[in-house]
Amino acid sequence: MDNKIITENMFQRKRKKTKSKRRFFYIFVFFLILFILPPIAISIPFVQTFVVKKVSELLSEHLQTEVKVKSVNIRLFNKVLINGIYLEDDIFNDTLLYVNKLEANIGKLPIGDRTFTLNKIKLSDGIFCLRSDSTGINISNILKRLSKQDTTDSVESQTKMMAKSLELHNFRYKMYLNNGATTEEQPEGIIYKNMSVSDINLDADRISIKNDTLHFRVNSLSFNERSGLNIQKIAADSGYICFGKEVTLKEFRMIDDFSDIKMKSLSMIYDGGEEFRDFVNKVNFILDVYDSQVSFATVGFFAPALANVSATAELNACITGPVANFRSDSFEIKSLDNTYIQGRFSIMGLPDVENTILFADLKQLYSCSSDISTVLSEISNGQFNDGGKLKKFGNINFKGTFTGFVRDFVAHGYLLSNLGALNMDILLKSNANGFGFKGNLEAINFNIGKLADSHLIGNADFNFMVDGKIQKGGKNDISGHGIISSLYFNDYKYQNVNIKGNLINQSFSGEVTVSEPNLDLDFNGNINLAGGEDRIPVFEFDADLRHVDLVKLHFNKKDTVSILKTKINANFKSASILDYSGKLN
Repeated sequence: MDNKIITENMFQRKRKKTKSKRRFFYIFVFFLILFILPPIAISIPFVQTFVVKKVSELLSEHLQTEVKVKSVNIRLFNKVLINGIYLEDDIFNDTLLYVNKLEANIGKLPIGDRTFTLNKIKLSDGIFCLRSDSTGINISNILKRLSKQDTTDSVESQTKMMAKSLELHNFRYKMYLNNGATTEEQPEGIIYKNMSVSDINLDADRISIKNDTLHFRVNSLSFNERSGLNIQKIAADSGYICFGKEVTLKEFRMIDDFSDIKMKSLSMIYDGGEEFRDFVNKVNFILDVYDSQVSFATVGFFAPALANVSATAELNACITGPVANFRSDSFEIKSLDNTYIQGRFSIMGLPDVENTILFADLKQLYSCSSDISTVLSEISNGQFNDGGKLKKFGNINFKGTFTGFVRDFVAHGYLLSNLGALNMDILLKSNANGFGFKGNLEAINFNIGKLADSHLIGNADFNFMVDGKIQKGGKNDISGHGIISSLYFNDYKYQNVNIKGNLINQSFSGEVTVSEPNLDLDFNGNINLAGGEDRIPVFEFDADLRHVDLVKLHFNKKDTVSILKTKINANFKSASILDYSGKLN
């Protein structure tokens, strides 16, 4: 009996040991299948080929366009290397995106909270091509698919993707819109229909994707555009892209070879990828610019006509609208040595500066003639030359509006300069030969003599309709009609002078009527104060002198009384009233 019991106990102990061994074996197999075999299997070429095929098929199905992947390599459980990623656009059947190498470090799988986290993503040697013609733009369909939300999924069931950092190395971007030319020659300024950007390098972090929105921070972005624009660094504290709708960057900063531009925010708003086919008219910007140093050399890449201007401006402004219709309800510019501008503006027609319409409501414009002359000279490639006329205005204050083109505009407002004050409503035109003007001009204590280089003429108050031009070398040709309420001539103040005529340099021809205590006359003729080669003034006129007091008018300085009443037909030269040659009837 005892032997039987001992035998049964031994058998039971043996059975327990066998069960323990089997349990251990099952656990070992489970861990082998779960943790050891997959990385071994994924390193097998056949398995890698299978994975690549399945990944390509899934992406192609999701994006509804051809996706190819050359190879996939998963290392040490959490490192992924993908080579030769190709994404084809479904309109032109050409390259939309190609990435030579993608490296990723997996941080967390979408288990539990459905968040897929990558510690680091690095993409090298890639190209992105944006292309369009009358049939459409190659990215539009894919953007629609990315932005399309699955309404059958609850918010809790939607997977969120995050990445701690993203790097791009040696990427390129090309844009051919509306069959834009594909020349690789360096153009004058950026051609929006044919952009070519190279050496794109990006360092970004805090990346997350949920539904149709990508959030990120840009630590550094640099690139070169074919036109010569070299962006040394772009950075933004935060930003997001809502696919097919909007791109926004907060605390944005851009540094190139010439400028340092800062914005509290920069937004690009568009309605689908189709808007990029007409970028300058359809893609809207909201720019909150502050404390920025903007060089015209940078502006010249976007508006080539301004590329030769060497000035740099400190800019504060809130600018909205597409490139072709920028506007600002409040802006402030400080530039050159003595230029300050504050007001609001709208600009329609960029990037074609010559045909761009400008409206500016200036609450304050302070500048000096040397600053203005510098800008005009550089815009005209050094051909602007007014013979020093502009320099005579000295410091200039203006309050009013400008409406028109860069070289052909209407100025309405009040101008105060070293020569005096002007109220104006006048059309101004400039070209390589000088500038012209036409409209109403009211002068207050304005020094005509200094402007005309005449010691005989002094300050004047007048109200005139004028039509004239000032050409190279300081030559002027001005016609007009109006009233001179006061004018200093030959050290005498004339009043109530009605005039209609033409002033060419220092030569006047026309009609003059004067009615004042020391002069009552009608005049019709020509007076050339510059004279001929001998520089002696020439007088050719008919005049009805009903009362002339030559002493008080300072023409007769020898006598105490000299009153003249006569009709005159004159054709003579004279340096003074008593020293003349010619005919005087």
